[in-house]
Amino acid sequence: MLHYEFLKLYNTALEDIGNNKNVTYWSNTLAKYSPTFFGQCDNAIKMSKKYVYTWLQRGMLAKKKDSEINDTVEYLADYDRHLQHNTRLHKNELDNNTCLNITALEKDNDLQDDILSTYHCLVILAEMNVYNKVILNAKNKSFIVG
Repeated sequence: MLHYEFLKLYNTALEDIGNNKNVTYWSNTLAKYSPTFFGQCDNAIKMSKKYVYTWLQRGMLAKKKDSEINDTVEYLADYDRHLQHNTRLHKNELDNNTCLNITALEKDNDLQDDILSTYHCLVILAEMNVYNKVILNAKNKSFIVG
C-alpha cells in the first residue's frame, strides 16, 4: 500500500508544481527519490492487479466475464476506498461490489468450526512465539518459520 502513498505524493507534487505552488519544497522532496522510483511504484500496483486477476480468472471466477473480474479487482485494489491493506471487508459489501463467491460461515457449521479452531490454534501459537509464516496443508503437513 505504500506504493499508493508514494504515487499520491508524486501526483500532489506535480499538481502543486503545475500551479507554481510549493516548488522549492517539492523539488527538495522529490530529489530524495531515484528518477524511476515512482514508475516502479506504478508497475508494482499494476503487477499486483494482474496477479489477482489471473488468480480469480483461473479459480473462483473462471466462468465470469473479463469485465466482471476487472471490476472486482479494481474494487479490491481501490486504495482511496479501503485506505490500507488490512481493512476488514464485510461480506455484504463484497457481495454488493464484487462477483466473488462468498459463503457465510454461519451457513456451514462444519466450515465455521474448522476455521475458528484454526484461528484459535494460530492465536495460541502466536502468543508462544513470533512467527513470520505458518502453513498447514490438508495432509497435516506443517511449515513454520520464526
